[in-house]
Amino acid sequence: MRTLMVKAAIAVLAAVGGAVLWSQSPGAAPARANGMTEKERTYTGPVFFAPNEMPRWPLTKETQAYAAINGDHLLAYVKDLTEISHHSRDRGEQLWGRITGTKADVETAQWFAAKLRAAGVTDVHEVPLDLPEQREVRSWEVSVTGNGKTIPLESSVAARGAPGTNGATLDVEAVWVGLGSEADYEGRDVKGKAVFIYSMPMPGPWQQTYTRFDAARRAEERGAAAVFVSIATPGNMKSVVGASTRVPGFTLGSQDGAKVRELIEQSAGHAPHVKIRADVGTATGEKTSLVWGVIPGMTEEKIIINAHRDGYYEAANDNATGVATALGLAEYFAKMPKERRRRTIIVIGNPGHHNTAVGSQYLVAHKDEFFSKAALLINCEHTAQVRTDLYGNRLMALDVPWEANIYVGGGPKLEPLVEKDLALLGVSHYKELDPSPAGDIGQTYRLAPSLQLIVATHFYHTDHDTYETIPPNGLENVTRAYAKIIDDVNKLDLADVAWPMPATTSSR
Repeated sequence: MRTLMVKAAIAVLAAVGGAVLWSQSPGAAPARANGMTEKERTYTGPVFFAPNEMPRWPLTKETQAYAAINGDHLLAYVKDLTEISHHSRDRGEQLWGRITGTKADVETAQWFAAKLRAAGVTDVHEVPLDLPEQREVRSWEVSVTGNGKTIPLESSVAARGAPGTNGATLDVEAVWVGLGSEADYEGRDVKGKAVFIYSMPMPGPWQQTYTRFDAARRAEERGAAAVFVSIATPGNMKSVVGASTRVPGFTLGSQDGAKVRELIEQSAGHAPHVKIRADVGTATGEKTSLVWGVIPGMTEEKIIINAHRDGYYEAANDNATGVATALGLAEYFAKMPKERRRRTIIVIGNPGHHNTAVGSQYLVAHKDEFFSKAALLINCEHTAQVRTDLYGNRLMALDVPWEANIYVGGGPKLEPLVEKDLALLGVSHYKELDPSPAGDIGQTYRLAPSLQLIVATHFYHTDHDTYETIPPNGLENVTRAYAKIIDDVNKLDLADVAWPMPATTSSR
């Protein structure tokens, strides 16, 4: 009877689902599971659609004016910026990219200023800024030894803000604590050991379970010698995130984390050991610069367009796309006759916020120059990356852009205007608005009516945030939508878009 019931259930699955996932023959399910495990171990990343295979949003009579903003053209700017990141990599910098205060930062600032001038912006400024003392990760090396073999953990990345090993190489026992919740630590002795935490991204490393469970802090409080966070994004990505411990900390790719867990499972009472070296020092006397261009309008009222230039690894979405969008807007409005520009437009290439906020601090200190009579501040932050879906332990790429988080702050006429124009230009976003903007305008968004879309994906702050993940249709749609929003805001008076007046306090 039981066999008949199982066969009936399999028949129903076949009829409903179109196929049965494994054969009915004995041993087939374990064989398939082993095959899937091997695929997961060898998975490197999704296969992406070519730019010319991605569908373009059709223009209408109302939006035809924005046809000159072209995604393929903007994609070339993304390519330029990722190549500047490659210069950092080719110099041998282990944590490479367009990092504020480095040679790549200088190169990016010069490139941005030159592109503004090429767009027809004649009034271009570059002001040098001193960087505060910063903790600098110079190099690191991690390997694990167990069961007679040593495995280098190639995906390890020293966490920002965590200390180094003071020139020494630590050799400590490895211990696995699952998600690192209070229950996972119950009865576990982690003192003097390297703690390995399994962390689920939600959907990328900017928010994940290890931070929600406060897992790293628990390890430190229990005397751990080092903390490793294995981020469960398929593949073996290198991820750059901040640390919450005062002991050496690292992120790991999913596949390297699985190798350590398997060694622990096979240890038979002889726990694997981890060798750790991290050279972390202090950088002083470094400089960066804030770059901006002014496109004169018919009044002193302003539209401010901001994009941060810095990023880790290729940093294609974060934030080469935002810079490309800002330049696309500069080109569009610089070519427009001045009499059609009601307001002056300021386009800012901010040094960024990943390891410093001096650019935004400068803007706040000079708020009267930048933000007086401002009708709108648009922050071009991560404006396009391809959509990827989690499929088993793989990521599968689509031919459409990822949806955006959206923030709108200002008067009651601003949000419906933004919603209408995003829909007209095919920009997909979450229905629920962010209560405040993440990213580069955290210090400035209250200084003007403000808008930000941010596309935050599985690839955030990883070495997989690459040029090939950027869809030209996404770049095109967002940049065109921002241009139309600016045009429509310019039809309104300041009072229509300004922040609501604060409520007066009763004297009674």
